[in-house]
Amino acid sequence: MKSKISVDPSLDPMKVDQLWQLLEQFSDVFIWHKSELGCCKIWEHTVDTQGFPPCRTMLNKLSFWEET
Repeated sequence: MKSKISVDPSLDPMKVDQLWQLLEQFSDVFIWHKSELGCCKIWEHTVDTQGFPPCRTMLNKLSFWEET
């Protein structure tokens, strides 16, 4: 398993060990090869906008009042 994953060589060796422990502990959550994914059966959802077009805005920083 370790040979399949490349880890940043500048990472502290203690952190690398912790990473491998985490990956081994939760190995049922991760896949190691694309063939393990199988067929996806997720439904596509839609949002009813009641006929209104999308609202497009320019990218900019939010004001203090918009953030809260």
